Amino acid sequence: MKKKILLGFILFSTLFGLILTTMNSEENKILAPFNPNRNLFIESAATSLTVSVQVDEFQVNVYNSSDQTMPSICALSENTFAVVWESSGQDSDDTKGIYARVFNATTGINTTAEIQINYEENDIQKIPSICALSEDRVAIAWESNTQDGNFYGVFARVLNTTSGEFSTASDIQVNNYTTYNQWEASICALSEDTFAVAWMSQNQDEEGYGIYSRVFNATTGVNTTAEFQINFNETNNQWHPSICALSEDILAVAWESEEQDGNGWGVFARVFNITSGEFSTASDIQVNYNTTNDQRYPSICALSEDRFAVVWQSNETDGDIDGYGIHARVFDATTGSNTTAEIQVNYNTTNDQDTPSICALSEDTFGVAWESDEQDGEYYGIFARIFNATTGENITAEFQVNKQTNQAQTCPAICGLSENSFAVAWQDGWEDVVPGKDIFAGVFMINEAPLVNIPSPSDDATATTINPTLQVEVSDADGHDITVYFYDNSTGTPIYLGMDTVSSGGPGNASFQWNGRAYGTEYRWFVNASDGIVNTTSSIWSFTTKAAPENPLLLLLLTPSEQQIPGYHLFLILMSIGAGALILSGKKIRTY
Repeated sequence: MKKKILLGFILFSTLFGLILTTMNSEENKILAPFNPNRNLFIESAATSLTVSVQVDEFQVNVYNSSDQTMPSICALSENTFAVVWESSGQDSDDTKGIYARVFNATTGINTTAEIQINYEENDIQKIPSICALSEDRVAIAWESNTQDGNFYGVFARVLNTTSGEFSTASDIQVNNYTTYNQWEASICALSEDTFAVAWMSQNQDEEGYGIYSRVFNATTGVNTTAEFQINFNETNNQWHPSICALSEDILAVAWESEEQDGNGWGVFARVFNITSGEFSTASDIQVNYNTTNDQRYPSICALSEDRFAVVWQSNETDGDIDGYGIHARVFDATTGSNTTAEIQVNYNTTNDQDTPSICALSEDTFGVAWESDEQDGEYYGIFARIFNATTGENITAEFQVNKQTNQAQTCPAICGLSENSFAVAWQDGWEDVVPGKDIFAGVFMINEAPLVNIPSPSDDATATTINPTLQVEVSDADGHDITVYFYDNSTGTPIYLGMDTVSSGGPGNASFQWNGRAYGTEYRWFVNASDGIVNTTSSIWSFTTKAAPENPLLLLLLTPSEQQIPGYHLFLILMSIGAGALILSGKKIRTY
């Protein structure tokens, strides 16, 4: 009877030991990567920011006969934006007219139908500029041929995007001086009820074109200032103004000026106080540092009440010697002094990069979009990049905006929706190619990659247990859930170990129990943390396990086999078999 009981004990012990061994062997089994994303190692860049598509590109215009061109864009809120453009053959005059539409920035779905902006349809209305006065009101300016009685003049209108009604029954004439041409209008909102327009005027300053501006009440359409000249230097021509509001009574204007910097065209700016009628500087502020060849087509944005940024295209300067490239600079609005060096915006320098547009995302970040020749593989494409306004350093890589690459994508316009999202509009297609050019837009999100800190065991740790818990602290500034993948890199080839998660951006700890390491051995490991949009790959850390114990019995008990079977399981099995063999052989086991 005793032999049967003992035999049962032996069988039970053996089976129990095998079960434990099997369980532990499975627990320590080295798993092959089972999800391609977990092997997609994206090394951390110099910056932790990346850009992803929030709303894929979509067509803005409904009417698509002939050409729809020259888009301008503005943000109404974090979730809505408006686009305006010129459309050929759509109004009753069958020439060019001005049209607009509002979109949900989260879905890309239009919230209004196409709206005709210009009241006067006779002849040509073109090159619109738009700004947001509030979440449901926009002001739009454009140039119109013969409407002021003498060639081109500048006109404007204010639209309530909710009601679809205009603040005035007809177009507001912006320019008072009507001799020759006034065109290339740029508009900005000073408050919910005031806006300012800048334009170029022919022969008004007695030598070529000059830059002029005027402020209007958005409700009545009545001007609140007289027409005032912006440029101090009047020699030769001053063209292509761009305007932004620094506060309710301060505006900044940038433009290009012929031969003023001593070599071709250069970019200049000035800051004007509407209340006092004074400029912050006695003369024009030279924006471009490099003066070789031409610097043209500026775009300006306000970063705060006392800082603004300007971007422009520059011909064969700095590191871009293959045609035009994009440059930018940040200025103190009070002193007119630059606060950054001249920044080369485009990374790709092959062929031309031109026609830039700039927007502020916060007081310390701005985005730039431009067109680039043959960079997307098919003629012109739209590219963009985000910058730190204090350091002048890019905080994202250069990225392609347009998805469709057939024909040409040109004339981008960018607006900031929030600190981490923006929208871009552009024109797509060739002239005289049926069905013609159309307006497209897309919405993009800036995402901050997860941060990985405080590895445990710490890097180069010694005397580590052979059953270490790998742990890191992770966080995500955007509040996304974080998945952390652990990898063994001891051989130099990453082997997936396991994963853990941290919810809602943390900060929190992610861990993996890495049992059964060998004594006195160096191990290397790292993690890849993903917020579902971008991955951060950590540094490779190392630790060395503690030395093997000198007691042979303890070594047997504690040391795993080459197959990672822990010693105490093997010891239990051997003891059970040995004891059973002695009893079954009829020998007594002496006890003390």
